Amino acid sequence: MTLQVTVLYAGLMGLILVGLGISVALKRRKHRVGIGDGDNHDLKRGIRVHGNAAENVPYAVLLLAICEFRGLSTMWLHIFGVAMVVGRLLHISGLTRSPGTTFGRFYGVVISWTTMIAMSCFCIYSFF
Repeated sequence: MTLQVTVLYAGLMGLILVGLGISVALKRRKHRVGIGDGDNHDLKRGIRVHGNAAENVPYAVLLLAICEFRGLSTMWLHIFGVAMVVGRLLHISGLTRSPGTTFGRFYGVVISWTTMIAMSCFCIYSFF
């Protein structure tokens, strides 16, 4: 099995992670902070946005790959893949704008976690 659908979304989410990493690197350079956050709120937020994606994206890709390997239909794989990309982009947009609750942050988390729960449930179901 070649995991054709997972390859697409792994690539897209990989680009998102690299983009966020570049954003942090640029903020470090701008604020002259080599390690840590230098108690700079802009850099703290950038680090947290990247960290949140780094915490959620790898497991979402793993779940998608397992779902594909276990035979979930291509349509559902794309629905889950698009939902994860949209959820992550919404979250990034919301958290980048404000450390508080925003439309993007709230719905980005809801979409991402709901998608991960659905994929997890399929994985458990496919076991039986």
